[in-house]
Amino acid sequence: MIFKQHPLILAYHSVSRHRNDNLSVNEFEFEKQLIWLKNKKYNIVSIDEAYKSKKNKVAVITFDDGYMDNYQFAFPLLKKYGFIATIFLTTNLINTEKIYHWDKSKVGVYGKEETFRILNWSQIFEMKQYGITFGSHTKSHQILTDISLSESKKEILMSRQILEEKLHSDINLFCYPEAVSYTHLTLPTKMMV
Repeated sequence: MIFKQHPLILAYHSVSRHRNDNLSVNEFEFEKQLIWLKNKKYNIVSIDEAYKSKKNKVAVITFDDGYMDNYQFAFPLLKKYGFIATIFLTTNLINTEKIYHWDKSKVGVYGKEETFRILNWSQIFEMKQYGITFGSHTKSHQILTDISLSESKKEILMSRQILEEKLHSDINLFCYPEAVSYTHLTLPTKMMV
C-alpha cells in the first residue's frame, strides 16, 4: 500500500539581495531552493489544494507579511519555474510608506528603509492575475492574545473584508501574526478565522 506524504510547506518572509537578517533569504538561495523543488519533481500547489491532492510530492510556498521584495525578487523567480505561492497580507500597511515596527531598528544595518517596504495594490493585482493567492495576516499585525476579543475580531474580520473587496474573491486563508502559539485562544476567536 502507498501512503500519501504530508505536503512540504516552505514559509518565507523576505527574499532579497539587499537584506540580510533573520527574516530574509537571499534571492540566489531562494532560487536554489526552487531548483531543488523542480529537480525533485514537487508539485507546487495552493494551500487549499495541498491537502486534497492525491499526489505524493506536493509542496506549498508561503510568504508572511507581504514585503515588497516578494514582488521584486521572489515573484520573477516563481514565474521562471512555473510555481505559485500564497502571501499573507497585513492590510493597514499595503500602499503605504510604513514599515513593520521590528524592522525600524534594522534600517541602515540590513538595508535602506525601502528594503523593508510592503506591497502595493498594483503589485498584488499583478501577482493575483498570475495565480498567486492571498490570505489575511490581520489588519495591523497585532498579537491577538495581547488584545481584547473585540479588537481581535476587528483585526481578523476587517482584514478579510478589505482583501475580499479589493481582490474580488473569497479570502479563506489566515495566518496568525508573530508565529506564537495560539492554543490558548478562546473558541470565539478561533471561530472568526
